[in-house]
Amino acid sequence: MTRQRIATGRCIVAAKGGKLLGTGLYKAPGRSKGTPHFASPGVASIHQFAVAPEYQAQGLGARLLAFTETAARGDGAAALALDTSEGAAALIAWYRKRGFDFVEYAQWSGKTYRSVILSKSL
Repeated sequence: MTRQRIATGRCIVAAKGGKLLGTGLYKAPGRSKGTPHFASPGVASIHQFAVAPEYQAQGLGARLLAFTETAARGDGAAALALDTSEGAAALIAWYRKRGFDFVEYAQWSGKTYRSVILSKSL
């Protein structure tokens, strides 16, 4: 499944000394689907975004997100979108602090929770 997902975008990895610290799957505009906003022209997206718990709250996530925003701008994106569980209040607040706003809800197949789609104008 991971190999299939990576084939749809660009895998972004943060590592140190051979240890994986953080990751994300960046998709240029026109490469995402699943919700109306993800499929909108000019919208890039980031998926599978994560930082290892022991490296959180040290700025790594912000640096990975900034790298992704730079890639999206380079691809001519007008916005960068992502999704997370609507129950992840702290994570949603973290994204909102970085300029992301609520756009829509999504119910992904096989998931027992609803997700929120957040987007940031670039």
